[in-house]
Amino acid sequence: MNRIATYLDEAVDLGRAKNDADIAAKLAVSRSAVSNWRAGVKAPDDDLAIGLAKLIDRDPREVMAFCASKRAKTDEARKEWESIGLELARAKSKTGQSSQTDPLYAWRARRDSNARPLPSEGSTLSS
Repeated sequence: MNRIATYLDEAVDLGRAKNDADIAAKLAVSRSAVSNWRAGVKAPDDDLAIGLAKLIDRDPREVMAFCASKRAKTDEARKEWESIGLELARAKSKTGQSSQTDPLYAWRARRDSNARPLPSEGSTLSS
């Protein structure tokens, strides 16, 4: 699982960027850098991880941990960083938004052809 690619998708899904080139511009990096992140070839450094986290309204420590796991040189270090990232992601879901109220979840539900518009979108359908 390439968590960094998921974060990049989330930036687009949330409407914070139009595409990877837009993400690159917002983070002041090259388009090829973002392409390498998406492919799992490289990972953002800590400063860029913080910028990506701000772009998608995530805890910077979570994004930094997953980026560090990608850069880790040993399997042991990689597992530790992933564990930290998962723990921080779970902490957000417990204290912040549940998966049902997470904006990314709501967007994906709306994208589903069987989903009804959310009431906040001015739906005329009754429950």
